[in-house]
Amino acid sequence: MHNFLTAVHPDVDVKEKVNIMYYLENELLIIGKQHEFEAVITANAGSVTKDFAEYILKYDINDKEYPYNYREKNGCQVFEHATLNDTIVVSVKYLAK
Repeated sequence: MHNFLTAVHPDVDVKEKVNIMYYLENELLIIGKQHEFEAVITANAGSVTKDFAEYILKYDINDKEYPYNYREKNGCQVFEHATLNDTIVVSVKYLAK
């Protein structure tokens, strides 16, 4: 298993930011194929990357999670700043060998 974190500086122009985000998301799939990964798994909180995974890059599984609901064994909220409306989409893209 390999981990990657992608991010774009908040001061980048919106159109350029979307282009960079698409490039980074697509590049992860290319890297995965080059290294013969079975799949790529992403967890996206931003609406643009959620849409890339589901509609543009056609990930196979797109599971919506609500971080507000995650609790530690003692009942404390894991993501203390999460609201009821916040979502994270966990997406899986199976890569053909």
